[in-house]
Amino acid sequence: EILIRILCQIQTKETNTNRVFIKKQVIPEFIMFKPVKNLEKDGESNLKFTVNCKITDIIRWMKTYFFIKNNDDLIESFDGIRGNFVYLLDGSKISINAVLSDDSNISVTIFTENLEIAGRCFQHLITILEPTEISIVLRNFPAEKQKLIEILGNIEEYNVNRMKLTSEIATLSDQLVKFFILAEDSKEINDIQNLRKGYHAINNLNYDIFLEYSKRASNHEQLVNSLKEVNKIIHKAANLRCMLY
Repeated sequence: EILIRILCQIQTKETNTNRVFIKKQVIPEFIMFKPVKNLEKDGESNLKFTVNCKITDIIRWMKTYFFIKNNDDLIESFDGIRGNFVYLLDGSKISINAVLSDDSNISVTIFTENLEIAGRCFQHLITILEPTEISIVLRNFPAEKQKLIEILGNIEEYNVNRMKLTSEIATLSDQLVKFFILAEDSKEINDIQNLRKGYHAINNLNYDIFLEYSKRASNHEQLVNSLKEVNKIIHKAANLRCMLY
């Protein structure tokens, strides 16, 4: 959360007395999450876990760290609470549902397709509540899983292309050296016709090598970008884990 202090000093024409006004405003952690009455339906992606705390702790956490203006923004029942929100930055929908389970613990389910938001809410909740026991029941994000599978497939393809392009460049380089030697030999014996043919072949090979290097550079850039995407997914997924000490 962010605490803003505003200091305003005012002096009127009628008097030389300065008046100082100090305003403090606390901005909640999840200020960019707008409460909504109902969402169409819960998505397939969700994070479910249980914590040993009171349902009032979850309610207090929602009301403190989300931009809740009135009690109607949350759906409360005798054994649980539910909050529906829309992330204003990208329009992602999120529902947080907490109910009292049979073992007197609180079962919390975060429904959202956004893996980063789920991890962020989860980490903030356990940091604030500091539960002594927490159990992850389900981590289900099929869209992110499919995205990761596709990226890993692309990485494998980029590696194959990299080896293929390296081999082709080596072959062209060998041919370039061969034609250069033949051209120099033709120059020594004053064979102008073969000299022209040799340097013409060298020029074509040089152009082909340039194209292959351009392909390899583009392939390498795509490979690096894919590895960065994998790293981002790993970092986001890491926030779905919790280590208690």
